[in-house]
Amino acid sequence: MSFTKRVKNEIDSETSSLAKFFVKYGYISDPDSKHFELNIIVPEKDALPLEIEIIKSNLDMKRGNLGDKIVFYIKKFDEIINFLNIVGAKEAVFEYLDSKVYKEIKADSNRIVNFETSNIKRQALASKEITDIINKIGIDNLPPKYQKVANARVKHAELTLTELADKIKMKKANVVYVLGKIKKIEES
Repeated sequence: MSFTKRVKNEIDSETSSLAKFFVKYGYISDPDSKHFELNIIVPEKDALPLEIEIIKSNLDMKRGNLGDKIVFYIKKFDEIINFLNIVGAKEAVFEYLDSKVYKEIKADSNRIVNFETSNIKRQALASKEITDIINKIGIDNLPPKYQKVANARVKHAELTLTELADKIKMKKANVVYVLGKIKKIEES
């Protein structure tokens, strides 16, 4: 059974004229679909009574034409929830809310994964770049005060700069400084 049919079955169309119009002419998108949408497509003769009910209910429904019919629609999530509450579709409200929460959690998780992946890629590229420079110059050809950091970077290329600094008992700022100096040696 479609979501629209389930919602229509849940609504007692005797509760309000708005509920009657929705049961007779309405459509609501499945909460798991990409976009939230609620439409009531009525013949022109029924448009004015429906518009009066919409105004009485203080709903923010848009109006458009579809051939010889009038379309009243909502695409804003909060307004759809408001409409469903007005017509008494409580289960549909919960389904929509559950769906929104799920979508938000999924989007947040994807953002975090993308952020972490990007950081790991950036770290790996930077580590490879400095490791290649160190190997090109040769650790023994570096000033002695830089050799400890250079050796640790080559041996532990997978570590972040913070982890590398902890491993060799130095401040991260000093490790960054030394690696910067090694880059300048290679550039000159």
